[in-house]
Order: sequence, then C-alpha cells, then structure tokens
Amino acid sequence: MIDENTKITIEDQLDSFIKDYPKAKTLSCTFRGSGDSFEEFDDICVFNKKDEPIDFGSEFDFDSIFESIVEHDDRADFNNDGSCGEIEIDLKTRRVTINVSYYEMQEIPQGDNTYLIGEDGEVGEDADLV
Repeated sequence: MIDENTKITIEDQLDSFIKDYPKAKTLSCTFRGSGDSFEEFDDICVFNKKDEPIDFGSEFDFDSIFESIVEHDDRADFNNDGSCGEIEIDLKTRRVTINVSYYEMQEIPQGDNTYLIGEDGEVGEDADLV
C-alpha cells in the first residue's frame, strides 16, 4: 500500500511534469519481470490530446511513480515465469489504468528417444540407438 509520503511525492512529480509539459495528456509504459526479480519499465511514452508522442526531458524519473502503481495494484508477480503489463496515466484526471499478464511456461511433449550411452557417459557417434 502507498503511504502518504510516497503519494505526495508522486503527486508532486506529476504536478511538476504537467507544469513543464502542459500539452501532455497521457503517460504510459510497459513492464516485465521474472525469476524472482523485476526487470524494467520500458517504452515510456507521453502523448498529447491528438495521441501524438511528445519528447520529454530526461530529468523526469517516472520509475518511482510506476513502481508505486505496480506495488499498489499488487497483481504483478515477478517470481518464477513472472508477469508483464502496461500502465497508462491520464494526466488530466489522474486516472491510472494497469493491465497485468502472467507468463506461463508451456510444456510441449516431444516424445521419448532412447540412446545407448557410451563408456565415457556421453552419447558418442559410435553409440547405438537402443
């Protein structure tokens, strides 16, 4: 859950960004992670009212905003196969939309093969199929 200090920081960051980019309408990104760790936020984009991309300065670090959203939503799971998703923030209404998907390893049987193992413990060219 987001504590009040974090919430204020996020609001301050958004206020600062909106002040510098008044034509910005939405802020979005994708995220992913697996194997017990979060990997990254990617494809960070800002769009105007015409859904055209806006170039924005590198002085804005949106990771803390996105991290707070993912933690608050609590559906993303970065253990084992992990999960991924998209986040979109409407900068006018401050409404957040987060879409989360889970990766699922799919096992596809390929059938059994049996080999005679060579003396060294490995299948060699001279090993016969059983």
